[in-house]
Amino acid sequence: MLRDQHRLYEGREVASRLRNPDFAALAEVCGVRATRAQTPDALRDALAGALERDEPELIVVPVDPATEVSPWPLLMPRAG
Repeated sequence: MLRDQHRLYEGREVASRLRNPDFAALAEVCGVRATRAQTPDALRDALAGALERDEPELIVVPVDPATEVSPWPLLMPRAG
């Protein structure tokens, strides 16, 4: 949402500076395996391992906010 505010409202923002909790730690506290994947190769390995184990698993993939793209074109495509 912060990205969209900057793009649509000339850099103005309201209440959008949020931080995520440590999702991996939360998963582990709940008894769910958690893996962090920092690279595409690590993600590939984490997915392969999760599929082999065939049980719930959280794979955390950090994303640099500066590289994010808006999901809205995919969520609400305009009729042509």
